[in-house]
Amino acid sequence: MTAMTRGSDGLLWLGTEDGLFRFDGISFKRYTPLPGNALLSEHVINVIAAPDGSLWVSYLFGGMSRINGGKVTNYTEREGLGSGQISSLAIDRGVVWLAGTDGVYRVVGSKVDHVDSKGGIPSGSAYGLVLDPSDNLWIPVRGKVMVLPAGQFQFQVATVLSDGKTPACWSTLPDGVRCRDDSGWHAHLRYGNGRVVQTESLDLPSPYNYLSATDGSLWATTYGHGVQRISAAALRTAGPGASVETFDSRNGLASDFAFDVMEDREGSIWVSTDRGLDQFRPKTFHTAAIPPANATTLAKSGRNSQVYFASDRLFSVVDGRITQLTDRLTTDGIRALYSADDGTVWIGVGETLLHFADGKLSKQAMPQDLNGSRKDIQSISEDAQHCIWVYVIRNGLFRLHDGVWVRKGGHAELPDQPQHASMRDHLGNLWFGYLDGGVANISATGQVRVWAPPKGPQIGAVKVFAELGNAVLIGGDEGVVILRDGQFYRLELVDASNLRGVTGLVIASDGDLWINGSMGIVRVPKVELSETLAHPGYKSNFEMFDYHDGVRNTPSPVAGLGSALQGLDGNLYFATRTDLNWIDPRTIRRNAIPPVATVDEVTSDGQTILWPSPTFELRPNPQTIQIRYEGGSLLIPDRVRFRYRLENYDNDWTDAGGRREAYYSKLPPGRYTFQVAAANDAGVWSNRAASVTFTVLPTFVQTIWFKLGVLLGLIALFFLISRIRLNLTKRRIANHMYEILGERQRIARDLHDTLLQSVQALMFKVAVATKKLPPDSAVRPILEATVTQSDQVLLEGRKLIMKLQTKEEPSDALLDTLREVGEELRNTYPSTQFVVDARGSERILSTVVNPELGTIGREALANAFRHADAAHVWLTLDATPEELRLDVRDDGRGIDKEVLTQGYRPGHWGLRNMKERARRLGGHCEITSSPETGTTIEIAIPAFVAYKDAPHGVRERIRKLLG
Repeated sequence: MTAMTRGSDGLLWLGTEDGLFRFDGISFKRYTPLPGNALLSEHVINVIAAPDGSLWVSYLFGGMSRINGGKVTNYTEREGLGSGQISSLAIDRGVVWLAGTDGVYRVVGSKVDHVDSKGGIPSGSAYGLVLDPSDNLWIPVRGKVMVLPAGQFQFQVATVLSDGKTPACWSTLPDGVRCRDDSGWHAHLRYGNGRVVQTESLDLPSPYNYLSATDGSLWATTYGHGVQRISAAALRTAGPGASVETFDSRNGLASDFAFDVMEDREGSIWVSTDRGLDQFRPKTFHTAAIPPANATTLAKSGRNSQVYFASDRLFSVVDGRITQLTDRLTTDGIRALYSADDGTVWIGVGETLLHFADGKLSKQAMPQDLNGSRKDIQSISEDAQHCIWVYVIRNGLFRLHDGVWVRKGGHAELPDQPQHASMRDHLGNLWFGYLDGGVANISATGQVRVWAPPKGPQIGAVKVFAELGNAVLIGGDEGVVILRDGQFYRLELVDASNLRGVTGLVIASDGDLWINGSMGIVRVPKVELSETLAHPGYKSNFEMFDYHDGVRNTPSPVAGLGSALQGLDGNLYFATRTDLNWIDPRTIRRNAIPPVATVDEVTSDGQTILWPSPTFELRPNPQTIQIRYEGGSLLIPDRVRFRYRLENYDNDWTDAGGRREAYYSKLPPGRYTFQVAAANDAGVWSNRAASVTFTVLPTFVQTIWFKLGVLLGLIALFFLISRIRLNLTKRRIANHMYEILGERQRIARDLHDTLLQSVQALMFKVAVATKKLPPDSAVRPILEATVTQSDQVLLEGRKLIMKLQTKEEPSDALLDTLREVGEELRNTYPSTQFVVDARGSERILSTVVNPELGTIGREALANAFRHADAAHVWLTLDATPEELRLDVRDDGRGIDKEVLTQGYRPGHWGLRNMKERARRLGGHCEITSSPETGTTIEIAIPAFVAYKDAPHGVRERIRKLLG
């Protein structure tokens, strides 16, 4: 790696001999420009980020490029740049400065200017262009160091080297530059108050590059000696003679040949070497290596601030200072350790019980009846009477009182199962945990209670206890439970996989719960723990500490006391197999820098959109859409979490965890906005979500025009079907009407040719016979009256025949006929009022409708007057464009429910005939009735049947739909 810089999105850009790469803390990605754009070369030797988000790069064989997203603007001799190599770049308030074999150039906008003697720069090669924190520009050139003060346009000489060699310079905090040449000359140059001040500088061997970090420390890369660091405190106290801390391949650096060094915005230091990239970040935990052993355990002194821990020997630690108290005691590791109330320490070393008091070790005799090939001491505890309890593997639990060992302390109810952990609480109760997952308790008054499986905590082997107020925390192979009021409640985390192999539990002085387990160290804040106590089953948020934070290795699973505690110095101590780790919970450094989320690329069915613009389009009918995004946090990139949503598709945000890709399948056409936000390792979320908007184009069948065409086709099909159905209905009704008309005409002919002719012949004979009677015959007046009456009957018969010979009449004629019928009925039933209402416009009725509807109306009026016992009868004829309506309504007593339900009265045909006549005309007859409102008969006949002049075309259908 030949060059390195931090982009505006917080990610690293790396120049190499094989091209330009971007690094998100997880993976490297080669820079690929948009089609039609290309870099001048793959051999990048310099890269620098501009405030506007663009990148400037230079190449081994000359030339320079500006990169803005996927677009590349190249600068060569054609743009006024020299043909030589550009060795360094700097950006000052929008002006890009270049230094190389052809001298110094500056780029303002798209214009390239050569800065020569007119600007105060000697001709010739220039290297090491440096912009200091005060925006002064420094250039070493031809045995001199030149400076361009901020805001000025003329370079001036800062210093001249006596040996004529050209030094290298690096920016430093709080101001100025550090310079050094190959002969050993070194100086710190500052510009202020119109002059240059030169002071003595640190002399580091073979520095390749310098970095003044924001914490005040000084970093230097070397060619062959790794990386050197001087802390801020060392710089303040020792000055140029400060002690130097060295990192090389022996302690983890990728190579001793280090080149570039830079600091990211979260405080990490990045170093490029000839074999890769190294990161230095502040450690949250302090660590001290201890002799490795199979078991490492902790014990806290009750009398002083000491914390005891043991691996193969006994140590104490106070404020992070470790003291070895004994020589090596074992090669296998110390399983059991206990700090007694009297300040002494009990140590279980294999089958031997040791007592450490006043700096000396003594051996305590063990029970005489121990047996078996292995009798190692697993746990040690102390009861309220200051008697020691010891569990011996394969032999059981013993209590030491006045030098006498008593099995199970005299409590036969205690389980015989292998025991692992023990604790005495503040009330003097003893707690024992067993490998089968059981728990036992001996109260201060001697009462025993056992929770044997499956009634126990159900966390596998019980490894550790801790107090939580009046509750007890129990840790084991499969998690942590809380025992309160005789009930077990599991401690649930948002990610339960982090509670495995728990061997250490401690409630810190601030109320937070710290857990040491095989997955690392977990901190559960006090507020989350309180929520768990108030609402069992609540999933607590937590903070994870592992190797990223300086925690090395995992705790021993066989230690018998616990691997976590808090000392009186306030530090929290955690034991692992090879190290003692501690932290001051009051001064935990957390990353407060919000990450910058970005959308990297979008892939749709194999088509990749590089550098997606804020809005773009995707091809129709995508089967799979893959959206890749970045978090912009490099401190601990493994812990960066994401959430995203697709507007107009997702109902809510999706928690993606650490996944950096989102997938969508078969998105329908439309406009979508994808948003993504990132949270850093401390859970601080982005200030704003990154977003891109894209449109999924429709296929032809998904376009609005196709849908409109389908809609119009369906409408046309609907009208076609309606027209066909209408024609069929008209034909059916016409057939009925022709049948009715033919039947009426046949009846008329039969009446005329038979009945009327016969009656007329008969009456003619009666008339002849009457004339032959004497004038004074008593019978003659009767026969003459009969003949006269027969003439009237014949006249009415002819009228009836004329009615049977139907013809087209206006609707008003039908109304007049029914009005006459109603008036005659009103004369017969004078207590009933008769009201006639005509609505709509007058229409010519078809030949059949007039008599048929007249018959229905007469029947309805007759029923209303004769049977309803009504005060009012209303007749309404409404000739609308859609239908012809005839309503007969009364306010009488109504029709019986049984008759209304059945549709007719047994032995009567009036109601049935009305409905049948309406049905044959293509209409309907509705009858509603109740004792409170009376009876209403509604007859409706379609316009195309009722009216001779009814329109039947499509325009009328459209008019009806729109009307």
